Amino acid sequence: MSETRTVKVKWQDIFKPIPGFASEVTNRLDIEREVIPIIFVPGIMGSRLKNKSGNKVWDPDDKKFMVENFGLAGVSASERRKLLIG
Repeated sequence: MSETRTVKVKWQDIFKPIPGFASEVTNRLDIEREVIPIIFVPGIMGSRLKNKSGNKVWDPDDKKFMVENFGLAGVSASERRKLLIG
């Protein structure tokens, strides 16, 4: 019966070189998993949303609005939060 060596690694490190494997033995890779919560909000992606003042804050049909406010057009995270939350 051959020796079994268990090597623990975090899930985000599985594509990096993994130290601890040996030759002439059975190597067992034990991946430490992590729970990542996923929150579903029905209808939000396709819905046009306005804030309490009546200003548009989310309109997936208006490509210019979406790129200017949520794309790579230089809008900071604080500006996005201010637009959506107030």
